[in-house]
Amino acid sequence: MKVDCNGDLEIKTQEDFDQLKTCRIYTGNIVVDRTGIVEMSLRGVELLEGNLVIHSNEALQKVDLPNMQAINGQLRMSNNKILRSVLMPSLSILRQFEISVHPNLKELSFPAGLHQIEQFSVTDTTLTSIEGMSMPRIKTLTITNNKYLKQFSAPNLNRIMSSVTISANSPSLVVGFDKLQELDVGTFRNLAGVSLKGLTMVSGDISFVSNGFDKLSLPAMKRVVGTLTLSDNKKLKQLSVPELAFLGGALSVVSNLELTSIDAFPKLEEIDGSLDVAGAFHELRFPVLADASESIQCL
Repeated sequence: MKVDCNGDLEIKTQEDFDQLKTCRIYTGNIVVDRTGIVEMSLRGVELLEGNLVIHSNEALQKVDLPNMQAINGQLRMSNNKILRSVLMPSLSILRQFEISVHPNLKELSFPAGLHQIEQFSVTDTTLTSIEGMSMPRIKTLTITNNKYLKQFSAPNLNRIMSSVTISANSPSLVVGFDKLQELDVGTFRNLAGVSLKGLTMVSGDISFVSNGFDKLSLPAMKRVVGTLTLSDNKKLKQLSVPELAFLGGALSVVSNLELTSIDAFPKLEEIDGSLDVAGAFHELRFPVLADASESIQCL
């Protein structure tokens, strides 16, 4: 019997998946919603031209996509409370990936390397690791509320076209974006460490709030079109931004209790917004910045 490899499908059993094993390319959305499936396997399909949505399957423990190489749409998994294993050995191209509310999922891996993706979001999981992030660019990246996640890196990432938000994960989380050169908006919270040694340009705002690291170095950053915020980083003692020359928004350095000296901006010539510096400082140096005194507060 010839199988139709087109159209939207609502999956109820593994047998529904088995009917697709002769489809190398499937065109349409596939939804697995509130089923009793324990282990699901989508065999045969290498390219999905549509979305794969796996939502609120209370018995689901394993997801297996053994042949899938690309999804020209969204892979979204949400609220599968006892899901323990997601196998994607060949998947390397996605438009959107979203996983949320998975209290039993410990590992997430893309063994073939996730080479191309526009949006990536991982929220409210118990993941301890995310492996295989090899894309050179991405539009949005969100990693939030994963309380056991201690390390995250994207070693080939050089451009974030919209935003990156990393917040409220393990207080031991260290983030590595060594090759990142450009981003639009960046929010970094509750981190033990962050490496942004190649970052040169921020097209919007960038903020570092409530982190646990004792030093922050942004050695290549030359231009921030928006605001640079450093606040409530209780252990921060050393700050270095040696190449920054222009800020289109504000510079806000407040409530960093251990930061008693600011000599981090030797080339900062222009701030179009306000300069808000508050703390128990014994040294404040902005050697080439004109007319900044009215905005500085020392508490």
